[in-house]
Amino acid sequence: MASESKSRRADNAKAGAAAKKPAGRGKAASRGLLNMDSEQSARALLVGGVTLIVAIALGFIIFGYWYSVVRPRNRTVLEVDGIKISYNAMKRRMTYELFQNVSLQQQPRALPELTFQTLLEELTLVSRAESDLGVVAAPDELDRKLRSKVGAGTEADQKQFADALLRQLNVSGLHDDEYRRLARAELLTTKIKDKFKLEAPLTITQAKIEVIAVNTEEDANKAAARIKAGEDWATVAKDVSQEVDVQTTGGVHDYTPPGALNPAYDSYVFDATTAIGVVSAPLPAAGGAQFFLVRVDDRADKPVTEEQKPKIADRQYHDWLVAQQDKMTVVRNWNAQDQADALLSVANASGSKLQQQQQQRQQVPVQVPPVQQQAPVDQNPPVDQNPPAPNAPVAPGSGNGQ
Repeated sequence: MASESKSRRADNAKAGAAAKKPAGRGKAASRGLLNMDSEQSARALLVGGVTLIVAIALGFIIFGYWYSVVRPRNRTVLEVDGIKISYNAMKRRMTYELFQNVSLQQQPRALPELTFQTLLEELTLVSRAESDLGVVAAPDELDRKLRSKVGAGTEADQKQFADALLRQLNVSGLHDDEYRRLARAELLTTKIKDKFKLEAPLTITQAKIEVIAVNTEEDANKAAARIKAGEDWATVAKDVSQEVDVQTTGGVHDYTPPGALNPAYDSYVFDATTAIGVVSAPLPAAGGAQFFLVRVDDRADKPVTEEQKPKIADRQYHDWLVAQQDKMTVVRNWNAQDQADALLSVANASGSKLQQQQQQRQQVPVQVPPVQQQAPVDQNPPVDQNPPAPNAPVAPGSGNGQ
């Protein structure tokens, strides 16, 4: 009995020892991983440190690219009633306007602000034309407008139209939605002006004025002094004014409605505080390129002619745009640095293409009318069997070229 109990205890002790051996080996293995020799430990630390540094550097590079490249491209520079224009979209439109307007190629500094104002007008139209004026660009009208712009007539099928539109998008650089919005705005502009022409009043206050246009403020003051000294306006105008028809008109502009005069003096002429018969101070044109002397001879209600209606409609259209923009939420984030950066980018990207365009204009052959082309000289011309009488008149086109 005692020996049996002793035997059991011995077996239990062996089992316990056997059970402890694996655990001991596991701890030894764990201690082995932690207790690497100095060379292995240094290698592991070096690899881990390099990996961490690379990861941090990549993070900075990715953030820097997003912040300096991606973020500015997608940053909103113009927002009108919730419609947003990004920096990149503004650059695309600048490129389009540059190739559409030859004068901008001569004065590229005006491109950023002109493009901004063009897009502001465009967004005003698509946002307010229907709600304020009831003017709508119907789908069929917009389809015809787009087909006209891309050179696909109404007889072209849908695939031909789609191909023509794609070609135009590739040429213009605009996205599909941007090009369609441009076409829609052009259509709305035409419809609004047509509406204002139809609604033109029968009579409107018009002004009869006299104008002298000179290149400097000093020249304007000299002309004003001559008139105040008693010289006739027409005499002074014919002597110094730069208006193209001054020798015929003597500087007199007959009754004209608001909006049809030069912007440099239009508002002055129709200002109620402007006295009749008084010579104005020199009025500068935009940019100071010219200066004008103006004298209002009369303001009176006059019948509106058919020729005047487009000018009246243009003025109403401009006034409507200004009034709507005063009521809209317009956010402008288009500062001087943005404009300079965008202009430089557009100029660099478009330079070679602009040169090609200008060369193509210069290389366009002059079309000579057929009647001016000379036929090759026949060394053996046929003999006329019925020559004219010596004193007979020569028929037109059949003479000897004299």
